[in-house]
Amino acid sequence: MYNNELKSLGNVEVKEFMLSKDGYNLIGFLGKGTHYNWLSLPQLCISVELSDFHDDFWNTEQLASSLDDFVLIDLLICTIHDLDHLFGKVKQDCFDGKNFITTREYTFWLECECESLSRQLIQFENDLFPSKMTQEDLDDDRLHYYIYSREQYGTDAF
Repeated sequence: MYNNELKSLGNVEVKEFMLSKDGYNLIGFLGKGTHYNWLSLPQLCISVELSDFHDDFWNTEQLASSLDDFVLIDLLICTIHDLDHLFGKVKQDCFDGKNFITTREYTFWLECECESLSRQLIQFENDLFPSKMTQEDLDDDRLHYYIYSREQYGTDAF
């Protein structure tokens, strides 16, 4: 019999990204762990260990051992550099309207912004023009403001 032991080696941060060109999307995951860094491209069945994110020579060699397309390799090296600044931040830092980890988190941030703006507009209106509206009427108005806020971001954002 084999003796097995499962042990956590530390916290791993992972950033999901998508590269798009000519209608094709390539989804990847960039990970930074305590003991190693890695890049995974599930659609291509590739996962490689990386050095420091700024070690272009080593990382290019690692990618070239699994990929034949040098344009894609260069693009992935640039992507690694672009995502490097997101590691080591607390999640709150990434929801400032400028830095987002994934498309889902960006969409969630937009949804929260629309929700918050709709509540603020209703409160502002009520403060300026006090009325005898019921809670149901206020909720209806908030919903209309919410829909209006979403339209301001454009339908492609959601």
